[in-house]
Amino acid sequence: MTAHPVEIQRVRRIMAAPFQVTLRGTDEKFLAEAALDVFLCARKIEELLSRFLPDSEIAVLNHLAAREPVRVEPSTFALLRRCRDYWEWSRGALDVSVAPLLELWDTGGRGRVPSDAQIAATLRRVGMDKVLFEEASSLMAFAAEGVALDLGAIGKGAALDAALALLRDKWSVGEALLSFGRSSIGVIGGPWEIKVTCPQDQARTALRVALADRSLSMSSIGPRRFLQDAYAHAEVDHIIDPRTGRPKRDILNVTAITANAEAAEALTTALVVLGEDEAPAVAARFGAEKVIFTRPRGDTAVSRVLDVAAAAWTEVEAEPPPA
Repeated sequence: MTAHPVEIQRVRRIMAAPFQVTLRGTDEKFLAEAALDVFLCARKIEELLSRFLPDSEIAVLNHLAAREPVRVEPSTFALLRRCRDYWEWSRGALDVSVAPLLELWDTGGRGRVPSDAQIAATLRRVGMDKVLFEEASSLMAFAAEGVALDLGAIGKGAALDAALALLRDKWSVGEALLSFGRSSIGVIGGPWEIKVTCPQDQARTALRVALADRSLSMSSIGPRRFLQDAYAHAEVDHIIDPRTGRPKRDILNVTAITANAEAAEALTTALVVLGEDEAPAVAARFGAEKVIFTRPRGDTAVSRVLDVAAAAWTEVEAEPPPA
């Protein structure tokens, strides 16, 4: 990595997560202006894609598209069309029409355990085959009442990709690290050292990855995300299998390295659902270079690292805890 006399870090809360920008160069004022531009760029993406903002394009689609076609920005249309591709490539494991299931389980709140009948009824409103596209006009519609979209981490990936492109093309920044928490990271230049954490203890490092001009996503299932008072022994994770309507029950990190953050986010969410057996074929379809499955083993953690091009696995044991 080329040495630079100036490094700045800035953080804003965007898309309900800390968005940290680290830039290296020679002019602090220039870097600060570039960082501000990055935050404005990410805010604009959030204003298009967050289903929780009432005027966003996703919110408007969720409200109207079952009753009448809705025209969206070409960039939003193209992103959602890619999400349809991700759904097909992952055989339904990555599905941005999962919003009705997230609401059913109340994954954004205290958690809820629905009945089998409620899950079955909700599944009839899930699936990207119910999201209709008219390519020539950027019109979209939903095939059934109650269909709704939630881009989740894919929105963060799209914001990272847009911000990285801005830094390269407008600001000519040669060294940058952008991250939404620990889950979505994109870098310019490098290599930058990125820590992959242990799923049972996020303060511990499972292994270290050197990242250069690439993006990394990490999707995690922890020992317990939240639980509802009425179901004191029911664990409810934030990742719902859109094919079964039920949350994943495991302790696992899945990490992927790709050329862009959006694809990395889609892939890691899909592989949390699919597991290791399907990883080589699915990761290749998403254009991934490396995939890492990290699981507890006794009092440590072991990472299985997949070189996608070679379809070869290696195992790496976690670093020992600090003395």
